[in-house]
Amino acid sequence: MWVSFVLGTAFGVEFLLRATVEIREVRMGAKFNFFSILRCVPLVNDLVPLEVPRREEPLVVDGFVKAHEKVHLLCHHRMKRNLARMSIFLLVIFGLVVALNDLRLNAWQALLVLHFLFAILRLPYHLITWLQEYDADALAVKELHSAIAQRSLEKLTIREIPHSALFAFLYQEHPTAKMRLRQVSTKKK
Repeated sequence: MWVSFVLGTAFGVEFLLRATVEIREVRMGAKFNFFSILRCVPLVNDLVPLEVPRREEPLVVDGFVKAHEKVHLLCHHRMKRNLARMSIFLLVIFGLVVALNDLRLNAWQALLVLHFLFAILRLPYHLITWLQEYDADALAVKELHSAIAQRSLEKLTIREIPHSALFAFLYQEHPTAKMRLRQVSTKKK
């Protein structure tokens, strides 16, 4: 009985927190749409895609983008991300096995536990990927001039849907172009 209460409370708290983030996004100028509602509902939000970029013009692959991707290759970021994904997956499976064996959960409760474990462990994964993006930007700036990086990130900023840092951290594996531009600009000084 207490497990149902805890999971129900967590479900309600997650809904309120996600609704607060969505309301904040709309107040900051983001577009309110059907996806905004779906992202608030636990379990459903795991399946909802983010919006596509505002402009469908192709992304120009310039020197900065090539240098940035080269850093990802040289630093083995893809391998580290996959290792982090596998670690999270194993932690979730372990947590689910413990929950099923020790707490004797039914299928619905197990599904909620699975969702909450993924939702919580997604945050450290996003931190890892964000640090890798900032690292790749910084090393690409060292290889090129920072003005080239700034121009490239400004083009990406125009193309990208504007979101706050909190929204991006909850839902995206990359920091926003605006945040990356700010980081590149402060490294230059």
